[in-house]
Amino acid sequence: MLFCSGERPKLKAQHPDATFGELGTLLGAAWKALSDEDKQPFVDDHAAKKKVADAKKKAYESEHGKPAKKEKKADKKKKKDASDDEEDGSDAE
Repeated sequence: MLFCSGERPKLKAQHPDATFGELGTLLGAAWKALSDEDKQPFVDDHAAKKKVADAKKKAYESEHGKPAKKEKKADKKKKKDASDDEEDGSDAE
């Protein structure tokens, strides 16, 4: 993403009629064409930004606690189906 944010404007100028998807394809090809040595500054930048973000997250969680996990759609459906079954079963008695 760091690579793309810098390269997208350049590619957009070279290919003004390219769609968003086409630009993505061009960006992917450009990234793939880079040597490991040329990719390294982006990898290092990512690692540094991740370290800062992780520290901010840890500080937030120590102050506010971890956020509750969202319930998955499949789990909601199972609960709904189970409660429907219980209601149906009580009418049959």
